[in-house]
Amino acid sequence: MEALLQLKGIDKAFPGVKALSGAALNVYPGRVMALVGENGAGKSTMMKVLTGIYARDAGTLLWLGKETTFTGPKSSQEAGIGIIHQELNLIPQLTIAENIFLGREFVNRFGKLTGKPCMPKRINCWLNLTCALKATSWWAIFPSVTSKWLKSPKC
Repeated sequence: MEALLQLKGIDKAFPGVKALSGAALNVYPGRVMALVGENGAGKSTMMKVLTGIYARDAGTLLWLGKETTFTGPKSSQEAGIGIIHQELNLIPQLTIAENIFLGREFVNRFGKLTGKPCMPKRINCWLNLTCALKATSWWAIFPSVTSKWLKSPKC
């Protein structure tokens, strides 16, 4: 199975700190994965390089088999790649899925929000990409009625 996303030999340094050195990541369709490591291991830096928040110093990024460089969060989001930050502040009146897509709403060609009718289509696309989760209806729950455990990211 070919990876949807590949990062190979990624280097990123900041003054006095080598944050990433030869880092690699492969993401495959229909699989769930977690990026795990100690504080300061470079997890956030890797995600910021992936989404174009930081420019990589060296290495290759392949998206759908083609070498690419995302110039910022907008260009990575247009390709379908984004970050849900671990310091997520949920809006209790929105469902979990609506919270996930907050800031990524559909707009028409005039920039006007198209509203909630498009949200189910967007959610279904997202669930299809994460089908390996065997997801039930957790995404339709309102965070205001969930436990503290469900509100906090676990990965």
